[in-house]
Amino acid sequence: MISTLPKGNNWGLSGHLYQYQGFWLTLPFLQRVMLVQQQFQAQPTDIMLCSAPRTGTAWLKSLTFATITRTSYDDSTTPLLFKMPHDVVPFMELFKMILPLLFFLRCLMMDPKDTFVSMYHIFTRYAKSQNTQPIELDEAFELFCEGVSWYGSYWDHVLGHWKARLEHPDKFMFLKYEEMNEDTVLYLKKLAEFMGCPFSSEEQQKEVPEKIVKMCSFENISNLEVNKSGKHREGQDLETENKIYFRKGKVGDWKNDLTPEMSTHLYIKPLFPYYLHSLIMESHFDSHVEQDNEDEFQKSFKEIISTLPKGNSWGLPDHLYQYQGFWLTPPFLQGVMLAQQQFEAQPTDIILCSAPRTGTAWLKSLTFATITRTSYDDSTTPLLFKMPHDVVPFMELDHAHFSANRHLGIPLLATHAPYSFLPTSIIDSGCKIIYICRDPKDTFVSMYHIFTRYAKSQNTQPIELDEAFELFCEGVSWYGPYWDYVMGYWKARLEHPDKFMFLKCEEMNEDTVLYLQNLAKFLGSPFSSEEQQKGVPEKIVKMCSFENLSNLEVNKSGKHREGQGNLGIENKIYFRKGKVEDWKNDLTPKMATRLDQITQQKLSSSGLSLN
Repeated sequence: MISTLPKGNNWGLSGHLYQYQGFWLTLPFLQRVMLVQQQFQAQPTDIMLCSAPRTGTAWLKSLTFATITRTSYDDSTTPLLFKMPHDVVPFMELFKMILPLLFFLRCLMMDPKDTFVSMYHIFTRYAKSQNTQPIELDEAFELFCEGVSWYGSYWDHVLGHWKARLEHPDKFMFLKYEEMNEDTVLYLKKLAEFMGCPFSSEEQQKEVPEKIVKMCSFENISNLEVNKSGKHREGQDLETENKIYFRKGKVGDWKNDLTPEMSTHLYIKPLFPYYLHSLIMESHFDSHVEQDNEDEFQKSFKEIISTLPKGNSWGLPDHLYQYQGFWLTPPFLQGVMLAQQQFEAQPTDIILCSAPRTGTAWLKSLTFATITRTSYDDSTTPLLFKMPHDVVPFMELDHAHFSANRHLGIPLLATHAPYSFLPTSIIDSGCKIIYICRDPKDTFVSMYHIFTRYAKSQNTQPIELDEAFELFCEGVSWYGPYWDYVMGYWKARLEHPDKFMFLKCEEMNEDTVLYLQNLAKFLGSPFSSEEQQKGVPEKIVKMCSFENLSNLEVNKSGKHREGQGNLGIENKIYFRKGKVEDWKNDLTPKMATRLDQITQQKLSSSGLSLN
């Protein structure tokens, strides 16, 4: 059966990692896990200590053992003085046992950055003790990020225990290494209460908790002779020198090994969405902590973006932040990070993709009207009383957390996210993607004017055209650089031509009816001969024209995302001219030439032209 499992790099150590039930294990651990999953019989009085490797396991074992046995031993007689913690509290899977959810559970987790660094160093030290070549840090980092580590993916490991804690709060204690380190005595008292052996008033007066904390401290445990010269599992498989398990035991030690980029990658890409997901989950179970969770989330998000490069947001209040090569504002950045891990696409979904100010509202209108034409006509369509961005929601703003509340009968979703940002579920599901782009000159001018109009609506000073132009050319614009954005979708279209439709705003403007007919075919709902005889495509084109939409009352006086803070914006701001080559009214010949040259340089040899 082992031969059928996916194999992974064991970080340079002998043997492979094997992926079993979603997690990576070495062969010795995997054999024991498979052997006892069905056999181990827990007792109601059992207390199970659960942790991923290198997250404070030895510390938790020491504290709990010392607390439970404090009436049998003191700090001069405890077995912790002559046995290392892993020998005092054995691993279930190494004694032909595995971890089911039992009576009392305590789970300890640690910041992934410190977890990775600690794991890397123990592997390096073990490799050296075996006279083998250690793995390089960069290679180990990539494996860890991909989830290929002992009992990884680390984030799935943590989230599994977190969900269990929410389902069984009376039987589950969830600890964070960093918080325990800040006030270990306080957490030890909570631990004793959870285990049913709280410290008495007399014990507290005698400072028994403080003595246990001192005895189990890294400084004390690591300097015991048994942990400097002894061996764990001596004479058995997995024999390891005890000293290998003790390195620094410090919070934030990752700063000595990880670059800022590595730190940001670990914190944002895999962990942050899970972390927020856990906060959302907890608020469903414990409504009274909802505000606390929100405060904690905001604190964490600020910490995340504080590590990212900042750019000028064209005079608007928020900065732009550079994430994975593109510039975003905090609300969109937050939504993108959530969607990357949580959004679940369906095979029938149709994703409308576009950079800002490249025909997004027009594409939304045309596709919505086409798909719903048997349900609505040009006198009943929701486009008459809702603006296009409300009819076809943005994935990163409306469905990044949970996609279960979508309108299942209308498979349309939109996004401004670059192709490389799209959730893997969109690619894996095989759903259809429609992308629209626009001449960079008109894109820039349209973007500049919407920013200017928005600034004026907020009574703030708009950015000057020349300054905005320089920023755009440098790639510092919403979801910019624009050329990288376009090229991402162009390459995807070449790779997946059957699932991808690539549109140019200018070409669509020349013969909208023809392109609408092609669009309908791509959507799987082509216009019938009867519909074409009745002029249905022409009616949809007319209904979705700039002239018609911009003059609807909802788009003249309504407000998009009303009540949502800085995201709230008057609908009329989205509608300006809708004309091709309007850039000639704002750009000098020199500015137009510069943009054309950048476009030619960026798109050279791609087979794509935007001018």
